[in-house]
Order: sequence, then structure tokens, then C-alpha cells
Amino acid sequence: MTEWLKPNDEVFVYQELLQNLDLSKFYENYRNDGEGGKFIDPVHLLGVIFYCYSNGIYSSRKIEEACIVHVRCRYLAGNMPIDHSTIARFRQKNLDGIKDLFTQFLVILYEAKMIDPRLLAADGTKIKANAALSKNKTYNRLEQMAREFVEKGQAADDAEKQSGVRETLRESATRKEIEERIKKARSIVEERHRAEVKQFEEKVHQREEEEKEAGKAKRGRKPKQPPSAPNPSDKANITDPDSRIMKSRTGYLQGYNAQSISTRDGFVLGCSVTNEENDMHQLIPVLELIHDLAARFEVTPDEICLLADAGYFSYENMMAEYSSGIDLRLSPWREQKMKDISKDCMYPHELQRICWEHSAWVPCIAGSVAAWAEEHLKEKGEWMTKEAVAQQIMGAKLVTEAGKKLYGMRKYMIESIYGIIKENRKFRSFLTRGLDGVNCEWTLVNMVHNIKLGIKKGIGSFLTHRRSGDARAIAGF
Repeated sequence: MTEWLKPNDEVFVYQELLQNLDLSKFYENYRNDGEGGKFIDPVHLLGVIFYCYSNGIYSSRKIEEACIVHVRCRYLAGNMPIDHSTIARFRQKNLDGIKDLFTQFLVILYEAKMIDPRLLAADGTKIKANAALSKNKTYNRLEQMAREFVEKGQAADDAEKQSGVRETLRESATRKEIEERIKKARSIVEERHRAEVKQFEEKVHQREEEEKEAGKAKRGRKPKQPPSAPNPSDKANITDPDSRIMKSRTGYLQGYNAQSISTRDGFVLGCSVTNEENDMHQLIPVLELIHDLAARFEVTPDEICLLADAGYFSYENMMAEYSSGIDLRLSPWREQKMKDISKDCMYPHELQRICWEHSAWVPCIAGSVAAWAEEHLKEKGEWMTKEAVAQQIMGAKLVTEAGKKLYGMRKYMIESIYGIIKENRKFRSFLTRGLDGVNCEWTLVNMVHNIKLGIKKGIGSFLTHRRSGDARAIAGF
């Protein structure tokens, strides 16, 4: 097949990359006693999958076809036809292995000095699940369906006893799979209700503590107590129970919230998928992931700056900056309002300046701070809430010319990646189901993005020198 390819074809980079990766996890799933079906080397399967994903081919049947009609795929497949069921099973059985490859390739990129983890951007995007909106059923309907399937199973058993004709294994497996999905959908609705009850109890406890500390009743509405049982109209999807109804720019979809962390050069350093529509609760997992990456890349957290939009901002998330040590630039307002921020925002360094000027006398420091707080921490004669103060502090970071310029880099760092994945490579819907499956699929999509960008930046020659052990050539790359 090499006669049909140019000497510098990118397909050779894919092959070289697979020689640089540790694929031992993939070989553990195969028998070594000579029994079973035809063995297809994981090198061929991964090569074909990487190449097809980088060119917008995701369906296992389309990949099977590509192994016949595409010269590059035939080369990576060792000129062997690969069945679509083999490809589908391989992806499904190697979830952990694919995640491990993502990390391995990040290490290679770091060795090649292609990624700088000191400036990062995080964002989320909604991606359609492999399920339809019409398959969302209410809690009452789920209970009814569960009873119907129990009755249907009992009827099938009775029919077998009378006629002696057993249902096929496929029919039995399909019925049991649907039963499990319905059961899981019901449990998800019940779990949401338990979470609501727990959240209500926490709010009540917090309110009581604040009233006890203040010595008087707190103003405002009290938290509304949720019902004792799940709402009969609450819904869950019976095709993919883990997926949720989410609002996107084009309307509502049945899907997931996919998260990614990118570098200034457009490489993805980390990714995950959640079924929470809001990004606000995703910042803490992102910071934990960045801490792990910092340890791997020998960078201290205080050297890292993370950019994120208003969807991640909250008082609790801003407080995470002090515990994590990472410099956070989270916009307190949406992009349209950012232009209207005045320079009257509260500057944290004002407090530091006051303290330095009066460092000889502590009471003077306290008086100066109190006077400054009296001037800056009141709105319409009332003290600002802690959330409002947090907004002003974060706004102070972004209002300066340097702050605006730094935060302005967020758009092209992360949003351009989603544009490439969704528009250029046409990845708009997951093929797998369940959180574990879509997490693996999203990791694979982001890894392929890194591979494609690495090829563009010349990773091929580095891989060749790395495998040959040419230290001087690697150092001068």
C-alpha cells in the first residue's frame, strides 16, 4: 500500500505514534491459548480509529467501509478487512485503555515542548446523546412500564411452559436490557428527589446558623420544602437514562455537558462529560485535574492561570482559588456586560496599599480598612452580600487593560476547539450510551484533536527520534 502514499503522508505519523505508545492494556483482553476467533492487532484497530475520527468518520459501519475503499485506512489496517462489530466491541471494552492513551500522548507533547500548562482555558459544550427527546417518560409512566414488563416476562414464561417453545437468547436479552433501563430511569428520578431533600436540609441548617449568629430572624423567603415523594411529572430517558434534557443555542436536546481544558496553543489537557446542565459545579473537578497535571508536568499550581466564562462563577468557586493556589479569571458577568464594567470596581490591592502605608500602628490599619470598607462595600446604603463582593473582586482583575487582554484569549483558546470538533469534524452526537461510554468517546475525540494538531506542528520527526533514542535530536527538536 505504500506505493499509493507519498513519503511524507500523515498516515506514517499515526503508525509511528502507535509505536511510541504503551498498548499493553489492550493486549490483556485477548486470549493466549490459541482458541477463539480471528485476532486483529490493536495497533491496526487503533490506527484506523484514530485516522477515521480525525476525518469525521465515527460510525463503526462507516469505518468498516473505509478499511476497504480508503488507501490510508487499508495501510493502517494492515490491508485486512475489519468488521464493524469488531470495531464496536473494541471501543466498548477498552474504556480505561483509551483514557490512558490520552495521558500518554500528553506526556509526549510535553516532552516535545509543544504544550505550556501555565495558561489554560476551560469551557463546556452541549452534545446530543444517542437517545431521543420523545423517550423521556414521567415517573408515573415509568412505574406503569415496569409493571407491564414484569407481566410480559411472566406471560412469556407461561407461554414457554404451554408450547415448549423458548424465546430466543436475543429476545430475552433485549427484554432484560429494556427492563434494566426502565429500572435505572426510575432510580435516577428518585435520586434527584433525594438530592433536593438534602439540599433543602442544608439550606435550612445554614439559615438557622446565620440567624443564631445575628441574633435575629433573617429577611427573605424561607427555603421551599420539597414533596415527600418524587414528583409524578419528573422525567427520565429510557434509552439512555444517564442523559438529560438540556438547553442549547439551537433549542432543547437530549444530551450531555462535555467539558474540556485547553492550552494557549490549542491542545486539550483534560476532558470529561457530565449530565449536569450548569457549568458552575464543574470548576472544582477541573481544578483537581489541573493539580494532577501540574504534578505530572513539574509545574506548581501558583504558576497556572485558568480562564473561564460566567457559567463557572460563584462565591464558592472563587474561594477555591485560595485553597487551590491557581490564579482564576472567571468572568462575573456575561460577555455583553463585560464591556460596561467601570474602573470603579473594588481593587483588592487597595487594602494592601493601606496596610503597607500604616504598618507601624495596627489600630491605624484597622481604622483605614474600616474607612475604605465603608466607602466601597455599601450599595444604596446597605452592606453588600459576600457574592456581590466576590463579583467586584473578580471584576477588579478583569477591568485593567492587562486583565482584559488576558481574558480575551479565552475565546480562541477553547471555543475554537469546539468549532473544529463540531463543525470541521462533524462530531455533534455521541454513539455510545451511559456516562462511562460517553466519557470514553469524548476522551477519544479530544485525543484525536491533539494528534491532528501535533501532526500539523511537526510531531512526526520527534516521534521518530524518540523511539530511536536519539537524545541530542530530541533535545534540539
